[in-house]
Amino acid sequence: MQINPYSAPKTSDDEPRNMPRRPTSVKLAAVFIVLNLLAGNSKFLFIDTPTAGVMTAVAFAIVLGFTALLIAAVLSRVSWARWVVTALLVASLLFFPFAIAHASLPALRIILVAQAVLQLGTLVLIFLPPSVRWYRSNNSFKPKPLRGSA
Repeated sequence: MQINPYSAPKTSDDEPRNMPRRPTSVKLAAVFIVLNLLAGNSKFLFIDTPTAGVMTAVAFAIVLGFTALLIAAVLSRVSWARWVVTALLVASLLFFPFAIAHASLPALRIILVAQAVLQLGTLVLIFLPPSVRWYRSNNSFKPKPLRGSA
């Protein structure tokens, strides 16, 4: 059999199985993001605000869709999504003192504290060493080894 030097390189069946598994810390961070979203939406049970039904539904759908895309990207090893989640959570934590100061109901304060704990937990989990290694291995800017080496 003749070998064609211009054909695409063949991959073995073992290569997809050799990819590292998603760390538990990343899975748990995604769960914390979902819980944070649910806690944020539960605050509306305690706040009396005059809202237009359609506008509220559209805003909720946009937030839910954006969060779902971020969670899917975080779970799919997209490193920029981890940084977007980090920026959003840090911004939210910066406003935490103001939110807690203006919360009039004790139940609302409990929800805000739970959200802050979930946000801090998410930030810690996303930057644990197994998570960092898992995201780093998919870096497209990393030099790839030459075909004949290794």
